[in-house]
Amino acid sequence: GGMGGAGAMGGDGGGTVDPPLGPNQLVNGDFEAFTANSSGPFDPPDSWNPFGAIFNPGFTAVGYTAFGTQAHGANIFPSTVPFPGFMMSRALKVFGISADAGGGNVEPSLGTIFQEYTGTAIPPAGAQLRLTGYAYHASQDPLGPQAQAYLVIKCLDGGFANLCAGTESTPITMSTTADTWLPFSVDLVALPAGTAYLQAGVEFKQCGGPGGTACTGADGAGSVYFDELVFSNNAGNLAINGDFEAGNTSGWQDFAVANNGTFAATMTQQNGGLWSGNLTAAVPNVGDPASFPVIKQANLGIGTVQPNQTIDVQFDLFGSVQGAGGVFFAEFFSEVSGGGTSKADILSGGPLFPTAPNDWTAGWVTYQFTVTTGPDVSAGVTLQLKADCGGNVGCQVDTYIDNVSITIP
Repeated sequence: GGMGGAGAMGGDGGGTVDPPLGPNQLVNGDFEAFTANSSGPFDPPDSWNPFGAIFNPGFTAVGYTAFGTQAHGANIFPSTVPFPGFMMSRALKVFGISADAGGGNVEPSLGTIFQEYTGTAIPPAGAQLRLTGYAYHASQDPLGPQAQAYLVIKCLDGGFANLCAGTESTPITMSTTADTWLPFSVDLVALPAGTAYLQAGVEFKQCGGPGGTACTGADGAGSVYFDELVFSNNAGNLAINGDFEAGNTSGWQDFAVANNGTFAATMTQQNGGLWSGNLTAAVPNVGDPASFPVIKQANLGIGTVQPNQTIDVQFDLFGSVQGAGGVFFAEFFSEVSGGGTSKADILSGGPLFPTAPNDWTAGWVTYQFTVTTGPDVSAGVTLQLKADCGGNVGCQVDTYIDNVSITIP
């Protein structure tokens, strides 16, 4: 999930977002739109600003002016192994050069490709921003020990000083698992005041980058592919990985197996984006134990959420129910330090039955609730979701959850 929900293009933070930076502001974040380039080796992606030629001075000398895209199935340089595009699609390729124009060591360089926002397209100071995507590096074109690539957010003032320096994802390096697509993300906790140019994109650093020392091509070369980039306003969402776009269940407390069910991130279904969470309960045979798996976004907003405060809860639900006795619950708790709760709410007052107009077995349904916290929230608040078959033999509840957001209006 993460690019859908509530009938909107979504991003990390689910369906509740604030303008002007919406849930996903990147244009061509999947790199499927490109301009054919007959004079160079790569087709540059549309709507992206390539700074490879500026910060990689050796690129122009050896015939490269900027980073470009690569099609699924094209050969991975320098081999004849076909490139396995994410979802079998085109991707961005960033890389280091192996020699300068004279064939010797290469200069320290930093290649950047980004999209930029100015004026009213920049969110208010303090906005929480997130850039996510998927990256791949191939063993056929390995990264050297002085080569790395990463997602980056930059907040430049009117003099082009970066007010949020270091807002970078974990880098992809020679030690990152090769030959598989992996999720990466970077968060900007608060957009600095005075930001005149907001940028989101990808960088490739070679030989330590500007200010570094020239290194051999083998040490600074290699390539990394990126796809499905999403730049979003997290908009005060307390939920962690509520759209599962991390590609896993991080941020969720999992009591599924303990209660004879299953819970996993999946690409089988999603309401926008690529992932959702799959929570299942089942009692297939006589004598099988009761099944009531529970997952939680637990103890959120400690020190931020206040007693008797209004909270907006939203999530998307889709799935199926077989047999008798299967139900799905959503509950919200005001947690007390040391244990216990000061208030417990069953959202909607009972099970979320798949009946019109909210038949979540017929398609994705977005649920929206407004709740009030209890008199004590010293341990934060918790959203609990449960698929429940009880002990009913033949029951199966198979649900997909996406775009979970818990926000303070």
